[in-house]
Amino acid sequence: MNITFISHSYLPNIGGVELSIKNLCRQFLNKGHKINIITELNPRNLKSHEVIDGIVVDRFLFPSFRLLRDNFFLIVYLILSASFFILRLWEIMRKNNSRIINIHNVGPNGYYILLLSYFYRFRLIVTLHGFNKQILPFLPKKRSWIFNKILKRADYITSCSQNLLDDAKRCVPEIKDKSTIIPNGVNPEMFKSKDKYHHPRPYIFSLGRLQSIQKGFDILLISFREILDRGYDIDLIIAGQGNHFKELKHFAGLLKMDERVFIIESKNRKEVINFFNSCEFFVLPSRIEPFGIVNLEAMAAGKAIVATDAGGVPEIVKDGINGVLVKPKDDKSLAQGMMRLLDNAEFRNRLGENGRRMVKDYSWERIADRYLEVYRKVLNDRHNRRNL
Repeated sequence: MNITFISHSYLPNIGGVELSIKNLCRQFLNKGHKINIITELNPRNLKSHEVIDGIVVDRFLFPSFRLLRDNFFLIVYLILSASFFILRLWEIMRKNNSRIINIHNVGPNGYYILLLSYFYRFRLIVTLHGFNKQILPFLPKKRSWIFNKILKRADYITSCSQNLLDDAKRCVPEIKDKSTIIPNGVNPEMFKSKDKYHHPRPYIFSLGRLQSIQKGFDILLISFREILDRGYDIDLIIAGQGNHFKELKHFAGLLKMDERVFIIESKNRKEVINFFNSCEFFVLPSRIEPFGIVNLEAMAAGKAIVATDAGGVPEIVKDGINGVLVKPKDDKSLAQGMMRLLDNAEFRNRLGENGRRMVKDYSWERIADRYLEVYRKVLNDRHNRRNL
């Protein structure tokens, strides 16, 4: 099977979507399928064409139609560049003989894939990871129209969580009978390593993009100030990458926690696993979270979780079973959840062991098989509205 993934971002950028695509591609290659990736050229110093781990990656500057209103010459430029871009997309897909196009999050790429779908024959799968649905109410009508139209046009929709899919159905009811849930996955074998991160005191661990208010790290810092005020001898390590790194460090300083909070820019997966292995438990303080792959990683490491009851999180984190759920956007609730685990080592160890057993259902091999089932379904469906 020849498959093309289209995403707003890919390696070397690191995030939930990028890692999901990386792991799916690895599984597809192992199963004998051909896979290539089309993504945005961001940052611009990346190569426009390269091979990463045996996967061909093409990067483009997607022309944005948001600028159409500015002036006549810009309109002409965008039309010409868009025409060239669509031809380039067609050339790549034809060269790779792609019959399955899977968009992971609809961004500016959606304009061009939508147009291309009317004159190039392929099956279109849209995978929702969360970003689109969350910003949809705030988009101009012409942009939300594209999102709705491409979901209607798609042969099938997959979503990483039931919560996200339910919201998408409310926006586009037509997808009800052509959609399913395929969660994200994890590589449990990566967490067989017993290597530790050496730190002078016990610590709580949190992980995520350091560039989005939705991750709630500011709330975590306020909550951790209360933990310290209650007399707990514990540190906090927050790892990730993003342009809020300095702001978070500054905020921790304002709260007088410089010596107890460690905010670390990290791309190294080995280092992240070591952070998990050595922590007392994991915290996900998100305001909004469609899924939360980091919860699966904590489970694979055998660690209890404190997470906000937001979005698709409670579909993975079960209160009192593998973690503790707290109110989102509530620093008091988050602090209470953390103290609940700090006060009871037996309880947090039991939650961690339960999580380690549960995570086996989320191996990337199983998740990839579920994607392949969807691809085969749309390829074999004779009643599909666009016959190949």
